[in-house]
Amino acid sequence: MKTNALDHINVLLNNIDTFAVSIQPLWHPLGFVSCVIRDNPGKPILRVHYWPPNERRTKNPDWPVHTHSYALSSLVLHGNIEDIQCEIIDGEEYSIYKVSYFNGDSEITRTDGKASILNYNSEMRIEGEQYRVERGVFHQSVVKLSESAVTFVALSESSCEAPLVLGENGDHRYPYDRMPFNQEVFWSAVRYAISNPIIQNLAKNT
Repeated sequence: MKTNALDHINVLLNNIDTFAVSIQPLWHPLGFVSCVIRDNPGKPILRVHYWPPNERRTKNPDWPVHTHSYALSSLVLHGNIEDIQCEIIDGEEYSIYKVSYFNGDSEITRTDGKASILNYNSEMRIEGEQYRVERGVFHQSVVKLSESAVTFVALSESSCEAPLVLGENGDHRYPYDRMPFNQEVFWSAVRYAISNPIIQNLAKNT
């Protein structure tokens, strides 16, 4: 049975006061802010993602197309997300990098693999909409720099396979330090997002 983020939204709504004082959000290598609110064995991992207006902190180099080692279900709480999912083939357009995690930070390491993008499927996801990115699918999520967005994410069907990134044939490895983001600003944005009547009505019906 597939996990849907909406099925777990009340974890966020019912516990936001506790989360706001106890959980520190961090910048993610893809330029948004990420906050894990639940990571318990046997249950879907729950996170909140925030794209602050006019501010991003992407990894350098900024290579946004990537996979996950889990299935991702995302519920848009505020703003609009361009969900771009890619079909790749063997080719020479990109080098494939592998993601590793250590001490709360991460790095990407170049593998021997090469790939090209065959086609893109782009969909605009709006407030109250839920969408999925299956495990191993190359994709990226785009929010205009001048705009903000908040999503609630449930991760399931985890595997031991490392996430992958499409990049140029650059250095062998690139590290990324996951720096803290202003906790008050983050949780204020989340409170505003979940006050949306669309989200409140969805939560009542779960």
